[in-house]
Amino acid sequence: MHTSRQVPGLVVGLTLFLTACGSSHTHATAPHLGQRQNAAKTVSSASQPDWVRTTFASVAPHGPTSDSGPVIARVGSEKITLPALLMRLRMAARTATEPGHSVAIPLPPTYGSCVKVLQAEANGFGAGPPPSPVHLKSKCASSYKEYLKIAMTKVLSTAWVTEGARKEGIRVTPEEDRHTVERGLSSLFRTREALLRYLKSAGETPGDMLFSAEIGLLSEKIRAKINSTLPTVTPQTIERYYLEHKARYTTPEERDLGIVHTKSKQLANQAVRELRAGVSFPTVTKRLVTEAQPPLAREGLLVGFKEGTFAPDQSALTKAILATPVHSFGPIVNLKILLGYHSRFHRNPADIQNIGGYYVFQVEAIRPERTKPLSAVKAELEKTLPEAIARRALVKYIAAWRARLRKETDCSPGYVVRKCRQYKPTPGEEPEDPYTLN
Repeated sequence: MHTSRQVPGLVVGLTLFLTACGSSHTHATAPHLGQRQNAAKTVSSASQPDWVRTTFASVAPHGPTSDSGPVIARVGSEKITLPALLMRLRMAARTATEPGHSVAIPLPPTYGSCVKVLQAEANGFGAGPPPSPVHLKSKCASSYKEYLKIAMTKVLSTAWVTEGARKEGIRVTPEEDRHTVERGLSSLFRTREALLRYLKSAGETPGDMLFSAEIGLLSEKIRAKINSTLPTVTPQTIERYYLEHKARYTTPEERDLGIVHTKSKQLANQAVRELRAGVSFPTVTKRLVTEAQPPLAREGLLVGFKEGTFAPDQSALTKAILATPVHSFGPIVNLKILLGYHSRFHRNPADIQNIGGYYVFQVEAIRPERTKPLSAVKAELEKTLPEAIARRALVKYIAAWRARLRKETDCSPGYVVRKCRQYKPTPGEEPEDPYTLN
């Protein structure tokens, strides 16, 4: 059974992926639980065949805290045992195994079963000398670390959901849980034996199915609680948002100009004389073919210049352009830039690429700053603002959720993963999805 259950209809169209049991798209061909639940929502459990109801009538949800054995982690009052972890580790191994291949389950300290499986596969290939047991054991040990991380993360994820829901006062009744699993089940499995064969191939039990459904239902109720706290978007809300984010709807002043670059002041003065005499910027630029020109300009013309077009290192040129009236030549600007490539001068595509020298320009047109009125964006905000508000609420909730539960998650040495209080982040580590409740 697939362990990530996609919760439909999440506020603002986002999806909370809640990690439940193991993963099972290995040898099993039946859809995962989320698909099974959505397959026949209109079918009530009362209309199911007797074998569906009897299969789950006396079964209890079986999660990572259901097993007895050595405790390797705690999430508040929830205990994670070693047998529960190993069961999920086996599921991780099945998931990573291609159909038709034997499952190599790496269990320390000897990794005997894993080594035998890999040895048999190597002998079956019959190409080259067989790998040594030491090499195979090393490979199994590497797989163990990978599967352990996956399995430990999953069992802690489920413990976070159950512990977090308990503290929120959220619960799922046994009737709700069974109804969720039973709904539409007979449309996917004709007989009880077919269901049991699927569960066996996936390494699961009816109790695992109930537990996965319980995690999904808890997540849906958490989603409903988030929904209940969202403020209503009123015309006053829209107007306040518009005023606070007015810059988003404002286009800054833009200028079109002719611009020419020369290496010497003598050539710059000559260009000014020609331009004032009526020669066009494209013509002057072509005469200065040996002089590098700003890459944003096309044949001496630069359209849509605004503050920030050039990099900060060229601020003297920017200030001069912005201070020059329309239809006027500006002063000749000398930029003293270090020769050669330097990353300081190449921070964005608008940079004039480290071209020092003299710049001659004329402002040919000015388009004033303009702001869209509220009436022009109101319809868009009515549609998108509820989503934005909900998204912020979701991100805020999940950040607090993770911070709170991570403080309550204690893991034994050798079983520390990202969710554990003892975990130390590594440099450059990919951030967690801010919309995923796990």
